[in-house]
Amino acid sequence: MDMKQEFETVGYVHRHNILNAATIARLRDQMLTIMQPYCAAGPDGEAPEVALDRCFTEISVQGQDIKSNIYKMFGRLSELPLLLADEAIKADVSELGFSAFTIQAYSVFCLEPGNTHHYFLPHQDLRNRTSLKSLIIWTPLSAGPELGGMACWPGSHLAGPMRHGLNERGQLMLPAESYANFERTALTNYAIGDVIFMNPYLIHESVVNTGEAIRWTAVVKLDDIESNDHLADNLHPFSIDEYIDSRTNEQRIFDG
Repeated sequence: MDMKQEFETVGYVHRHNILNAATIARLRDQMLTIMQPYCAAGPDGEAPEVALDRCFTEISVQGQDIKSNIYKMFGRLSELPLLLADEAIKADVSELGFSAFTIQAYSVFCLEPGNTHHYFLPHQDLRNRTSLKSLIIWTPLSAGPELGGMACWPGSHLAGPMRHGLNERGQLMLPAESYANFERTALTNYAIGDVIFMNPYLIHESVVNTGEAIRWTAVVKLDDIESNDHLADNLHPFSIDEYIDSRTNEQRIFDG
């Protein structure tokens, strides 16, 4: 089975050691530049991954507002969409059949050790989709099996968009019967330089971080230009509000 067939059948492809280390270094440097005015200087020779965790931890104790604002700034880094300029990623995106696409979103996610409140429950990525042919590029910026990662239900993307509910905290989640006929697979065996290409309609969830470091992940989301005949009537290929509460995670969790 070639890469495109695997992606179409299973819903994801895990590519090992393909991302240029310089790309990750530039992302980390931009994140540190945003945080450094609000945290103490580290020791000489401090590793970037150590500095990232130390600064974000120092900022977190200063209050939710600054933590939230810094986190939002990470999602606006100029280096994030430039992941698509990496030669290996560019080649794989093309191999997967995305020769013409739009960038639907890009962001940096973090999950702190022991945080059981802000990880993602079983869901599909449906917000702001503009095509039924879509792609998530999931790039770890930190690694280690104890940091968790994500899990998925291979083949579940073939069912298309599903109706989501909310748990008591306002988090999006699919009912268990949505994935009862699929077998869960944990995607936690990854390293820096790996990339996971995933169909956003594949049901997936976070795996809790049981380690001592923060799990950092860069994500870019694409939609296919050549698969949106629906634009004559609507920006989206389906009525989003029929499938999810389309407020942001922050609005649902903090606003009630």
